[in-house]
Amino acid sequence: MLCVMSLNDKKVLHIGPSFSGKRGGGMEAVLKIYSANLSPFRFLPSYTYGNILYKAWFTFIFFIRFIKTLIVDREIRAIHVHAASDSSFVRKSIAVIIAKVFRKRIILHMHGGEFSSFYKKAGIIKPYLRFIIRRSDILICLSKQWIEYYSGFLPASKLRILNNPVVTIEHSLVNKKTGKVCFLFLGLIVERKGIYDLLKAISLLDKDVRDKMHLEIGGDGEREKLQQMISDLNISESVTFRGWVDGVLKEELFSKANVYILPSHFEGLPVSILEAMSQGMPVIATSVGGIPEIVIDGKNGYLVNVGDIEAIRESMTKLIVQPMLLESMGKESEILVRPYQDKAVFPALQEIYSTVLQKNAAA
Repeated sequence: MLCVMSLNDKKVLHIGPSFSGKRGGGMEAVLKIYSANLSPFRFLPSYTYGNILYKAWFTFIFFIRFIKTLIVDREIRAIHVHAASDSSFVRKSIAVIIAKVFRKRIILHMHGGEFSSFYKKAGIIKPYLRFIIRRSDILICLSKQWIEYYSGFLPASKLRILNNPVVTIEHSLVNKKTGKVCFLFLGLIVERKGIYDLLKAISLLDKDVRDKMHLEIGGDGEREKLQQMISDLNISESVTFRGWVDGVLKEELFSKANVYILPSHFEGLPVSILEAMSQGMPVIATSVGGIPEIVIDGKNGYLVNVGDIEAIRESMTKLIVQPMLLESMGKESEILVRPYQDKAVFPALQEIYSTVLQKNAAA
């Protein structure tokens, strides 16, 4: 793996969710790659998993550590804030205010794909959300679509697209299972991730087609609802639920999967799709967030509209009954994912740091 050495790195402090545990989503995956590529990687975790009291205590301790760090460490010039929506944004908004009190530059890195929905429903706190976003010296987002959205808050000079990085996996590590076409879904088990749409689509497959496929599910959330739906739809023989997966098990699931499928209702730019593409997989996904910039319909997979169960069924059927598409579309995925490989992403990040720190020096 590439390790980017830069004097800028020690001047930038990252804050975001803890990525050291077994659980975590796309933001944690990005931070894990950052930690391996930035030297030094200065980081304070603002959130961790656990019961509500433990999470509240963890966040309280974070703010104490954050303030102490800003007082003691005079080398820090900028704060790279990794945020999403809902409580994630609210926590980070307090950190932004604290950082500005200490006259630090702010790089606000918006992950996920639900901020527009969160903002729309924010009611009386909308002015506060706008205030926080406008404190950014640079706002990083994940696609052209999100650039257009955040241009309503900030001038173009303060907006940047930065691809999520994906670690390149050598082909020799990818050993596809022969026989049935294996589909893989990784994500939270909740309606907005489209998992229930996917199960309904599988139940609508012609029996002879369904006999030629299998779905592996990895994730946490509404476990009982998921298992009940699998039973009610009578598709137990076609679906395996693995629970939360990480590490070796995640690698095993990727290694035997032929197609990655994520019919999510909201997204930014899912790291899991990039990981699947780097391993030469076609992708079936919804046309939301930055996904249409990496999944080209009919080229390296298929795009469907949110909640279009029939389109999901049709897309799955094409890949099951035309197995030659698995290889040709998989090769296209490998080509399209190249701009997201770590060796392409981190020079762009260093350019952002240089821009922000030059502003700092001129202030």
